[in-house]
Amino acid sequence: MAKIPCTYCNTLNDPAAKTCVGCGAPLEAPAPPQRIQQTFQSPPVKAGGTTSSFEVPDSQRLQDGAQQVQRLYAGAMGVYHAAWSVTSDAIAIGIVAFALGVVGGATGMGLWGVLGAMLVGLFVGYTEQSFWVNIIASPVGALIGIVVWAFVWIAGVGPKGMVFTATGLACIGALIGARRRTTPLGCAAVVRPVLGAVGAFFFALLGLVIGLAIHAMLK
Repeated sequence: MAKIPCTYCNTLNDPAAKTCVGCGAPLEAPAPPQRIQQTFQSPPVKAGGTTSSFEVPDSQRLQDGAQQVQRLYAGAMGVYHAAWSVTSDAIAIGIVAFALGVVGGATGMGLWGVLGAMLVGLFVGYTEQSFWVNIIASPVGALIGIVVWAFVWIAGVGPKGMVFTATGLACIGALIGARRRTTPLGCAAVVRPVLGAVGAFFFALLGLVIGLAIHAMLK
């Protein structure tokens, strides 16, 4: 067993000795080791009667913030895409409808020119193309139909079929690289073709006025 040092002369003594063998001073028995007690407190009770000993880690907060930013970005991109899509639809429908109105009035097929323009408006509004394809495809299709029938007219067939050819090729142009329009706005997939037809109607009427003037001069 370990010997006990004297507190006066530091002489080592047996544990059973009562006095120091060196100086004769009384030896003090070593104090028993004290037990360390640790008191644990329960976590405070939060409002609502629930207890939680864990706080939300910073990584979770960062993840929630990143998801919120991602949702905002997706919403902004949706608005941006919708704005460009509506713009390209309006440009394409306006050009084709005005041209069909002019052709219909100039060839004595005014009613068919307006109806053809409305049909093209339905096609453009129903399908979805990239911005530049949407602007170019239908107008170019209508122009090709007008030019092709112009040669047929010169050959002596007459101008009556020019409206139908231009309308058909314009509708085909609206289908090039297109897919059915999908939108999170629900009924917008139905409303946009109707709006396209209505807009085409008014643009065709403007072209019809000029076409009728041309028809009057050709008589």
